[in-house]
Amino acid sequence: MKTIPLLLLLFTLLPSASSLAQREYNIWCLGDRAGIDFNGAAPVAISCAINTLEGSTSIADRRTGRLLFYSDGATLYNRDHLPMAGSDGMKGDINSTQGSLIVPMPGDRQRYYLFTTDAGAYAGTPNEGAFYSVIDMTADGGRGAVVLRNVPLLASAGEKLTAIRHRDGCSYWVLVHGWESDGFYAYHLTDRGIEGEPVVSNVGSIHRDPIPEGRQAGMIGYMKASPNGRRLAVALYAEKRSELFDFDDATGVVSNPIVIPSEGQDYGVSFSPDNSKLYIGSLSMSLFQYDVTGGDSASIAATRTLLYKEADRTVNTHFGAMQIAPDGRIYQARLDSRWLGVIANPNAAGAACGYTPNGFELVPEGKARLGLPNLIDSYFAQGDLICGVPLARFAMSDTVCTGDSVVVTDQTEDEPEIWSWTFPGAEPASWNGATPPKVVYAAPGSYQATLTVRRGDRTSSVTRDVVVMARGELRASIDRGYTGNLGATFRVPVKLDEAMDGALLRDMIFTLNYRPGLLRLDSVVSDGALLDGWRFDSLGIDRTLGLYRVRLVAPAGAQLRGSGTLMTLCFKSYLDSVDSSELTFDLRATDNRCMYATARPGLIRVAICGYHTRRIMSTGPDFALDGNRPDPFGRSTRIDFTLGIDGPVTLTIHDATGRMVATLIDGAMEPGSYSILWNADGVPSGIYYYRLVAGSWSRTGSMRLVKE
Repeated sequence: MKTIPLLLLLFTLLPSASSLAQREYNIWCLGDRAGIDFNGAAPVAISCAINTLEGSTSIADRRTGRLLFYSDGATLYNRDHLPMAGSDGMKGDINSTQGSLIVPMPGDRQRYYLFTTDAGAYAGTPNEGAFYSVIDMTADGGRGAVVLRNVPLLASAGEKLTAIRHRDGCSYWVLVHGWESDGFYAYHLTDRGIEGEPVVSNVGSIHRDPIPEGRQAGMIGYMKASPNGRRLAVALYAEKRSELFDFDDATGVVSNPIVIPSEGQDYGVSFSPDNSKLYIGSLSMSLFQYDVTGGDSASIAATRTLLYKEADRTVNTHFGAMQIAPDGRIYQARLDSRWLGVIANPNAAGAACGYTPNGFELVPEGKARLGLPNLIDSYFAQGDLICGVPLARFAMSDTVCTGDSVVVTDQTEDEPEIWSWTFPGAEPASWNGATPPKVVYAAPGSYQATLTVRRGDRTSSVTRDVVVMARGELRASIDRGYTGNLGATFRVPVKLDEAMDGALLRDMIFTLNYRPGLLRLDSVVSDGALLDGWRFDSLGIDRTLGLYRVRLVAPAGAQLRGSGTLMTLCFKSYLDSVDSSELTFDLRATDNRCMYATARPGLIRVAICGYHTRRIMSTGPDFALDGNRPDPFGRSTRIDFTLGIDGPVTLTIHDATGRMVATLIDGAMEPGSYSILWNADGVPSGIYYYRLVAGSWSRTGSMRLVKE
């Protein structure tokens, strides 16, 4: 990310810019069961499983912002807020100022380093120093696992731990400070791991116990780098001062110590996003701002501005860590408080920075302690934490039709310099550049499309399989010459008019519509037809509406071939107010989107000569729905009705929303009067409707069910 003059404007706009891709720091876990989610337009308080007095660290997915894992140095938690596999016995400590730090493995998006420092004798244990472990996020179903644990880094180390991106933009310097020493240890972390011996800079104060405090109070206080990676600030809790250094992000050398006098108990430090200001907070609840653009101690001290000092000594809390956030603000921990302090405009001088001690409220069940997540601040100047080998990615359809123009979209990460595409079997067959033209495949078959990207001497490739299917038309029909007498049975073939060899059809959906008052579909037969041996999976039949849907699935290794009869529909005819029914249908190939179907509907006519008088009566008093008795009823009721003509009949019960709750009749019935019992056990009280459908005649009534 380039630095521009209007840096205040830049960080005002930062949430919308950073949310587009780099979201590694969008989830914070801190203190006692507290956290913050920065993925939305405004930060939201969340809960975490953590409970630490001081340091923590957390990391999220760079694209989605979803939590990956977090740690207090002693415990490592996965995205489900449970201890990560293989993480028992971590060497950090909840009493260590910067007890943990996550650093991504350069050039690898699935592995991370977790660096830890213990609290030494301050926590009543020997000082074991700094360690690192490796986490593989492909393990445990994407929840991650520790695959290398507690590798010693520095045997005698303090609690100060940070990282700075190397000037090459792809590797890191991991900085640890020695104990009883003035040594800064800068470890170069590359895609090959920690390379060589650390760069040791003996400069500034010796970190040790002062007299009379003892018990390693000299360990207390943060070490933070400026976002541009060129300055380093160290809080010296026990020394009544902090120190500012230059850092060479190409060599790892720390130099030019500058003393910044203070009131003592310095703990949290943070640079402003534009690197011009340094904020120092103390456990005694004082907060100062310094302009660090000057080059010596006197000029920097002259810019000291007191932003806040707690005058009420009965307030039982302390100011803790400070950290730049994805929203461009600086957040400040307050011991055992549900509130974090917030510096709203950290690039602005003096009171214009907008400090508020109660700036962000945590979840009711959580509270802050002294620490905030230990993050790599160069992220806020340079963006994405992960660099190195560009990751080749592209999008295109996996299944295409011959002759289609296929759009190919590059989705490569980490800004490659060279793109090389190959499309065997297509036109064009190859292309150089980030945006290839649309490609066209002329012949059906299986192909592979490959993208290779390069930046410098680093390359990566990705290949996608492409299935090209032939275009075709599926032509099916039903004859229109079916006639018969009332009550006759009709066997109606569905025919495939042209051979389908090579169409690769193995899965289809057949949908049929017919007039339910005149016809009833009794069965579907495939014996001896083209679909003989295929599986017929019913998708639903509604004899009231005259609808039949079925999925047709070929046996293993088979496909639709040749022309002829697909299946035979078996109907029985009944008397209705009309004497014919269209047989409209649709046949759709679900496994071959390149196959287009045309379906020519059939027609059945029923001879009703001699039934003219009864046909007229079918809409008169010979059909009646006489109601139910009793009504209201408490458990069961009888529904009385009369049928004037034989034919298909349905009697269904529906609730007040129209949902069908029972089917009492679904079948052919003779003329006559009927009384049908409905037992309403298991049905709640309420208004219900009963619907009688006989051929084209239908009636609906209502009834009331009242249960004690």
